[in-house]
Amino acid sequence: MLRNLLTIVTSLSVYASGNLSDQINLIRNPTHNAVYSPPYSPAATNDAARLLIIGDVHGMLDELKTLLDKADYKASRGDRVIFVGDLVNKGPESAGVVQYAMDINSTTVRGNHEDKVLRVWAGAEEARLQAEAKGKDGDKARKKFKKALSAGKKDALEVAESLSLEQRMWLAAAPVALRMGGLPGMGDVAVVHGG
Repeated sequence: MLRNLLTIVTSLSVYASGNLSDQINLIRNPTHNAVYSPPYSPAATNDAARLLIIGDVHGMLDELKTLLDKADYKASRGDRVIFVGDLVNKGPESAGVVQYAMDINSTTVRGNHEDKVLRVWAGAEEARLQAEAKGKDGDKARKKFKKALSAGKKDALEVAESLSLEQRMWLAAAPVALRMGGLPGMGDVAVVHGG
């Protein structure tokens, strides 16, 4: 438990610090296991808070809002949302989806699309930093890095660049697996992305 708390505190301090090297390190070395807190335990009443687990939104903000409306999601009731990764890419509003997920105080695990977006952004920043450390033009090195990318990775970099620092670091702080503990009728539950 203490290790999980230290991981969260470390992630939050990197998130707030703005130190690029620490940000890149968090992207390259994600938290593998975290424990969902506070613990979720369903109540037996009809209007009790619910846990909604949603996967693969892929930048589709309007569709996400429609889904939550149809599921009768109510923050005022105490409903909680956990995303199973892949909030970004494919759809037109990756930054909007991430911001919305942050705004509703949801939790997410890192999917393969977040991983790709974050890692290609970190690679571009590392190319810039390495060039600058050698007294060269960092922006030129970053452009050269971008030019050498495949079309899919160029798209991923564009998505990364559309995200704010806060949004990127929120995704970077997401664990690969989120342990939910024991849920009635389900046993021990963990949320992970399948990709």
